[in-house]
Amino acid sequence: MGIFSAKPARVMALAALLGITLALIFSRQSSMAGADGGITIWELCASNHGCLTDGKGAHPDWIELTNTGEEAVNLKGFTLGDSKRKLDLAVLPDYMLQPGEYLVLCASGGEGWDGHYYHVPFRLSAQGEFLSLADPSGRILQAIFMPAMGEDESYGISEQGAMVRTAQPTPGAGNQIDGYSGQAAPMGLVEQRR
Repeated sequence: MGIFSAKPARVMALAALLGITLALIFSRQSSMAGADGGITIWELCASNHGCLTDGKGAHPDWIELTNTGEEAVNLKGFTLGDSKRKLDLAVLPDYMLQPGEYLVLCASGGEGWDGHYYHVPFRLSAQGEFLSLADPSGRILQAIFMPAMGEDESYGISEQGAMVRTAQPTPGAGNQIDGYSGQAAPMGLVEQRR
């Protein structure tokens, strides 16, 4: 009697604990990073055919960062990753990102400044992509599972703080989101994979 009568109660307790845990994880959804001055992946484009031209006249994929905090933050040592297994594919340069400033990084496969933009040594996949942002200590601040995107579509943060896909990319400026919803990965799930 003891085993069988306790089982439903144990199952209910585990289900409640799982529900609370998932609620906490999803409430920490990392579309608006707050630690470290609020350095945030604000928008990205994996199929750039003309919405941004780099300093060499090419149209690379791009990642836009912003500082949602109140103080300037040096990006030196922050990292970007484009795979669940390799979270430090690009180490960001010594650059002071001012509050409210946008910095566009070209995901061209190259590296360094081209006179206008900083290039990172990987590309984004228009078929869908994992992208992470970590601080210099390696702590993941933001993790995004970007959906498949068409030509000159971008994936960015809306006024409500959700990641959405849009046909109006705005590299280097505030987002004009009229698209439909996508998904940002909960930080907690990514941290558990590391």
